[in-house]
Amino acid sequence: MLAACALVVELIDARGWAVADVAEKAQIPPVFARNLERVGRKHLMPELVWGETPGRRRLARMPLAEQARLMGEPLPVATVKGDVLQVGLDSLTPELCRQVFDGPRVRSLGEQRAWLEVESRKVKPVGVADYEVVGRQLVVHSPCKMTRAQIARALAEMES
Repeated sequence: MLAACALVVELIDARGWAVADVAEKAQIPPVFARNLERVGRKHLMPELVWGETPGRRRLARMPLAEQARLMGEPLPVATVKGDVLQVGLDSLTPELCRQVFDGPRVRSLGEQRAWLEVESRKVKPVGVADYEVVGRQLVVHSPCKMTRAQIARALAEMES
């Protein structure tokens, strides 16, 4: 695999190919060709090329030294109750990734607790509608999932 990564970098640098050209000629997805280039340039650990979990995707955004340090160890995750869990990279959900990672770094436990506090305040109170009709306009509150019947009801409210 490392030889393939080096070849991708050579094709891009020495021959002037674009990543899209490499993907087309090799008949591989462009994202895979881009990942091969990143490994070849030592920006991505080879272990992160495969395994599309939220934790791996977030770790892939970090500097190579951080990828190497965090790859094999569980990450500390603060809970609402004050406990600290050790969670493996492949077990992180998208929500936990938002809690644990802050751009190119891992949040400290104190920062995670503060993040949890802020997020808990964002929870919509029970009984509040996902939308409201103001005059002839529909105001949708984020996030919002509506069924066809709810949309029809909102349109009927707008017409009345």
